[in-house]
Amino acid sequence: MIHGGPHGQQGPAFNIQSQVYAARGSQPAAIDSLLRAIALDPGHVRARYELACLKRAAGDLDRAER
Repeated sequence: MIHGGPHGQQGPAFNIQSQVYAARGSQPAAIDSLLRAIALDPGHVRARYELACLKRAAGDLDRAER
């Protein structure tokens, strides 16, 4: 669990956490972490990009384009 700091500063931590999950093959957990990063920092462009890439890789093209 990631704690501390203003919400906007936690977004990048969840983005990094998602990369660890993805590297371990846990795409659902990676997607969840990216959604949390975006919820905390809606302007986190990298998290949005990585979420789209994971959705696309999972075959969820409709959601990847959003």
